[in-house]
Amino acid sequence: MSVAKLEGLAQAFDEAPESDRHRLLQETAWMGGEVVSVRYYLGRLIERNLFRVSDEAVFTELHRYLSDVTSEKGAVVVSKAGFQG
Repeated sequence: MSVAKLEGLAQAFDEAPESDRHRLLQETAWMGGEVVSVRYYLGRLIERNLFRVSDEAVFTELHRYLSDVTSEKGAVVVSKAGFQG
């Protein structure tokens, strides 16, 4: 995905959740595949805009989040399933 598209998504993410632009992102994030959906939903959970970070940073945050809510072993299972940014 291009840097320009990610920046546009980052700007929509930064808007208030009640805004039309953020609501559209929320309703369509799943259509963008894991590059968009993981960044959106995980970003909302951890309250951080992941559209402005590298794929590696997203994977690190995903692993950290899953370790916290499940276990280190649970996070490894997802790692092996693969996140392809």
